[in-house]
Amino acid sequence: MSSRNQPPLLAPCMVHCLQGTDIRAVLQIVAQVQRNERPRDEAFEEAWRLVTQTNPLPATCGRVCPHPCEVHCNRRDKDAPVSINAVERFLGDWALSHRLAFVITTLIFFMSFFTRRDTFIRAASTTTAVPCWS
Repeated sequence: MSSRNQPPLLAPCMVHCLQGTDIRAVLQIVAQVQRNERPRDEAFEEAWRLVTQTNPLPATCGRVCPHPCEVHCNRRDKDAPVSINAVERFLGDWALSHRLAFVITTLIFFMSFFTRRDTFIRAASTTTAVPCWS
């Protein structure tokens, strides 16, 4: 099988994440604060927006998720697995305290029928800002 036909490799934590969160990207953004590469609020907001793409309730899920991603974390053999549920909980709590709103984009499908009985689907995208504290 050629490399073009192989699916992209994912980190074990991402494969086992129940929400499908891009854990590596979130941690890379948060780490930029520690390295003084970005202002804290800017980095935390971007990380929160990335988390909320797949998990609209990170403060809640960070508390109740059984976090199977940690069992499969590559760092568990080196020192300890990354506590991603604590990171998501922190980002969710931080967003609540800063009264951030997240954007929900929904696709609305319209079906149109032609006289030839051909069908096509047209997608219209609508965007709504929803405050996360309501």
